[in-house]
Amino acid sequence: MRASYPFYVGGQVSVIRALTQELLERARIRRYVAWLYTPMALPVVASCTPVARVFDCMDELSAFRFAPSELRARDRATMRWAGVVFTGGRSLYEARRHQHPNLYCFPSSVDEAHFAAASADTTRESAAQRALPRPRLGYFGVIDERMDYDILAALAQLHRE
Repeated sequence: MRASYPFYVGGQVSVIRALTQELLERARIRRYVAWLYTPMALPVVASCTPVARVFDCMDELSAFRFAPSELRARDRATMRWAGVVFTGGRSLYEARRHQHPNLYCFPSSVDEAHFAAASADTTRESAAQRALPRPRLGYFGVIDERMDYDILAALAQLHRE
């Protein structure tokens, strides 16, 4: 299945690394932070000299469908490379807390006061949605292989409008 997901395996790393170096040089950027959301990006920044190195580890990416075989090794290397690691939840924090001395848990959250104000009057309709026909179907959340694509296809067939 790798051929369907070439962006995972790093075929573009040399191009992105060169573009990154060119940007840093052309814009004369000397002090910057390298902040990675995926360990697959490590080869892009491995030769860079940032003032800080952050690994924002929000998921156990190696558990995802179609995860490249090199992901686990790259993840371990990114944990060693990072000056600070953030995890996206308590279980991920617990799984990694002995793997890095500067690890912090930042679970997903919302601004409760902000959204409470919006939900106080559920009869009001936003101007942006007023003209949309009914029924209305919507989705919020991550779009990745964890979605039930069969249900999504069935809904699309039932509601072609």
